[in-house]
Amino acid sequence: MSDMQLLLFGAELRTRAREILVRAENTDDQEAQEAMRVIAASYQKLALRMEQRVQDAYKGAVAARSLRAAARAAANQARYRPDAVSRA
Repeated sequence: MSDMQLLLFGAELRTRAREILVRAENTDDQEAQEAMRVIAASYQKLALRMEQRVQDAYKGAVAARSLRAAARAAANQARYRPDAVSRA
């Protein structure tokens, strides 16, 4: 799944969780209410995992970009100042 699909799926799970909680409030059966609350909490937990996965991927991409930029800068410095590499 792409990052956008994961975020959309997370939003859909949160919507489902809210709908289940509304249904739980409108039932008199305590056992059913508890089961619905557990299911809603599971949907919310899964949505959080989807969002965290996208966030971690984004952080990894930013870190990789920073490392590539640092490597390019070091290579450019070495190209223009060969003595700079031996001092480092």
